[in-house]
Amino acid sequence: ARYILSNAQYCRPCYGKMISSRKRKWKYKSTIKKRVRRLSVSRDGNDIRKFVRWCEEVGIRISKKVSLTRRGSCANIGMVARRPITEGTCLAKIPRTAVLCCSNSKICDVIRDDSELYRQLPQLTSWLPLMLSLLYERDQKDSYWRPYLDIVPNDDSLLPPLLWTPEEREGLLAGTSVAELVQADHDHMMQEYTDYALPFMTRHSDLYSAKQQSIDQYSMMVGFVMSYSFSDARQIDPLKQTLMMPVIDLLNHHSRHHAELTFEKEYLLLTAIRDIRMGEEIMNTYGQLCNASLVHMYGFAERDNPHNMACVPVALMRQLSMDEAEAHGNQKVLKKRWKHIVDRYEIVEEDEFVEVSLEDLESFLLLVKILHASTVQVKPLLNLHSIAICDLTSREAAFAYKLLSRCLENVSTVPAVMKCPKTKQEVAAILRTEQASCLQSIMCKLEGIIEQLN
Repeated sequence: ARYILSNAQYCRPCYGKMISSRKRKWKYKSTIKKRVRRLSVSRDGNDIRKFVRWCEEVGIRISKKVSLTRRGSCANIGMVARRPITEGTCLAKIPRTAVLCCSNSKICDVIRDDSELYRQLPQLTSWLPLMLSLLYERDQKDSYWRPYLDIVPNDDSLLPPLLWTPEEREGLLAGTSVAELVQADHDHMMQEYTDYALPFMTRHSDLYSAKQQSIDQYSMMVGFVMSYSFSDARQIDPLKQTLMMPVIDLLNHHSRHHAELTFEKEYLLLTAIRDIRMGEEIMNTYGQLCNASLVHMYGFAERDNPHNMACVPVALMRQLSMDEAEAHGNQKVLKKRWKHIVDRYEIVEEDEFVEVSLEDLESFLLLVKILHASTVQVKPLLNLHSIAICDLTSREAAFAYKLLSRCLENVSTVPAVMKCPKTKQEVAAILRTEQASCLQSIMCKLEGIIEQLN
């Protein structure tokens, strides 16, 4: 109301003129009241109220101790405690009939009847049926999911790097593991769109408008599914494996979260795992993810992330080990070792990364040990999950230190100055800072190991 009264000229019936008559003054006041009332609804609310009413109609139960709101939320919409909540309280109960997955969509029968696509689904990502369903439902004004689709973010507020421009990805994320992962996602998305999604939508052009068939809309939907969907590993049917969960997917992530989701046969339950203060935003968890994974999938990073890890490129590890083998004249032996590593760690592409943390350093050192082991030593090592630091040689420790120092150089490279949203710059800065800090901690420990071994 203070904002409206201080900008009352936008509500005046006769802007810039003195209003002297009693009748005109009353009209002026009533206009202000209507304007205030209209803004109080739209500021935090008409779409949220419609969504809450829709939840009641479809059987979703939201605790009266919480509210869905934009005020008090760290990003877009969140769930905030209206009163103190005790551990074990059920915050939301969602029937499986209310989740949005391909099997619940009107497009489901069309996908099942389309033999060209349906028989390929087991080999494709489980996201594809959901994305086709969302593209269809989002274009239907009378969609069963309309109140939900109106409240979820649009392309302007989705932040996964997959939706960043190539210049932003290369400029802000170069040297981190995320740039290569996003590029691989982009290539896979384009192939899936060209080979499967677009031909399906073309065959059913009566169901998909030209806009919905565009690569821009498809890319936006991929970013939406990456950021907000859930996977039910127990489902065998590819049309049910990936789903959107109204209410649940509006909660934001924090490693020190307040609530967790459990899957039951008929319902999905969101339960408080600790006491929550009144006015506190209720945070969910997307998993114990390091910042590289958070930026890659969701487009944000968490300061002081307790699950933070350093990411070592497989290609860099192979290159350094080949250089070292060439200097010692044993390239053939290394090639055999590398084949063992590829099979043992299920490395599919050399643009993959090995995650290294201070708490699980022994697993990374085992990988280094295998790279330097003799033919006799390799097979026993492949059956281990970690190695004691005392079993490391000074040469192996020095190689690990050199590898991590190269990673630190890449991460510490200052991104090129460019025009882009401040949010993206902050995300990239947090990612680089946290990865550099993690690498420095591990290298500090390796320095101590090298001193002991020497």
